[in-house]
Amino acid sequence: MESYRSQAESYKSYLVNLGISEKLAKIAVAQSAHETAGWSSRLYAQQNNLFGMRAAKVRQREQLGEVKGYALYEDVWQSLRDYALYLQSITVPQLVESSLSDFIKYLKNRNYYEDSFNNYYSGVASWHSKLWEN
Repeated sequence: MESYRSQAESYKSYLVNLGISEKLAKIAVAQSAHETAGWSSRLYAQQNNLFGMRAAKVRQREQLGEVKGYALYEDVWQSLRDYALYLQSITVPQLVESSLSDFIKYLKNRNYYEDSFNNYYSGVASWHSKLWEN
């Protein structure tokens, strides 16, 4: 678990340096861990895709290209920069930014993920607890 926390801390710090609030950065990193099964998925390993992001077509983006509809990144840092651009493009309200549940609902309403709210929320909440509590 300690290696997860070290990796999570690096990702969180990077997002904070990009202007994402610390609270939202922690949620985003937990979301990333959920999306990639603890940073072990094929999409993560082969495409440096931390968030299961589809290739963006309209918004400002930082992607090398796409493979089977998913964004391809040079490295994980580019994936984090792209996710920060995504967050800026959807203008996350401050109220939503402060609550894990509200943020996950907000993403669901924006069709970010296909899973049910309960499943997705449970997965992200579990990682949030593992990474940031205690």
